[in-house]
Amino acid sequence: MSITLAPNGTYSGDGNRKTGEKSHDVTYKLISTSHIDSGTAWGNAWSLMNNQYPFFRGCVLRTVKVSGQQDAYGQVFEVVGHYVREPKEANPRFASLHFSTRGGREKKIHSFATTAYQGEFLIPPNFNHGIGFNNGLFQGVDCVVPKMGFSIEADLMASEFGEIQLAYMHNITGSVNSAPIWIFPKGSVLFLGVTGNSHREKNEITGNYDLWFKVSFEFEASPPVVNGTIAPFTNVTKEGMQYFWVWHADRKDDDSQITIPKPIAGYVETVYPYANFDWFKTLVW
Repeated sequence: MSITLAPNGTYSGDGNRKTGEKSHDVTYKLISTSHIDSGTAWGNAWSLMNNQYPFFRGCVLRTVKVSGQQDAYGQVFEVVGHYVREPKEANPRFASLHFSTRGGREKKIHSFATTAYQGEFLIPPNFNHGIGFNNGLFQGVDCVVPKMGFSIEADLMASEFGEIQLAYMHNITGSVNSAPIWIFPKGSVLFLGVTGNSHREKNEITGNYDLWFKVSFEFEASPPVVNGTIAPFTNVTKEGMQYFWVWHADRKDDDSQITIPKPIAGYVETVYPYANFDWFKTLVW
C-alpha cells in the first residue's frame, strides 16, 4: 500500500495578517494505491500531517477530518486539517492518567541460576536452567515480571473523537508503538482498546447541546531486553512486546549419561503489528 499526502492549495481562515489569524481549514489529498477504510485513512492522514504539515501560518494542527471515494487505482480521500492559533499555556485536551506497576505473571521454564542436589545420580543431570522437567516437558513456574498497566481518560468533543477516530482505534487495538512514546521505547506499549460513553453538554455561547465522549484508552507496557541474559542465552535483544522462546532437542548429558532435552537455540518473535501512536501524545495529563 502506498500513501501519498499533498496539499491541493485551498484553505479558509477567519482573519488576516493585520487582525491576526486565529484558525485555518487547509485541504489536502490522501491517495492510496489499495482500498482502505475511513478509519485507516484518518490514522494515516493524522500521522502524515503531524510529520509533514504540523503548522500553517503560525497555527498548530488541531484536528483532521477525512472524506473519500473509491478510485480506479485505489482510494482518494479529501483531508481537511483544522489549524488553530492557541496561547502557549493552552492545552487542547486535558486527561487523567491511571497506572499500576504491580507487574504481570509469566510462566518461566528457565531460571537465572540453579543449585542441584545429589539423589539417585552421583552427579545430577544438567538441564541448563530448565525448570520442572517431567514426562518430556519443562513444567516451569509462574513468576511476577515487570509490566505496567495504565489508562488515559479524557472528555473529547464529537468533532475531535467521532466515528472515524473510533474506527481507527478499533483498527490499532492489539498493536504496539512503532516509535518511542512517553517513557517507553519502540515496541514496548500494547494498545488494548478504548471504552467510553457519550453525553451532552450545553454550549453557553450557542445555546446548543454539544455531543461529547468520555473515553478511556487502555495500555500495557513491558520493558525491552538489550544485550541481556535470558538463561541460558546471553546477548539477547528484544522489544518489550516481542516473544522469546527456546527450542529444545534431546541430547546426552555428559555427566549423568542420560538423554535429556537441552536448549539448542533461542528465537525472538514479533507477534503484534506496529501502529502509529502519535495521536495519543495530544492527551496531556
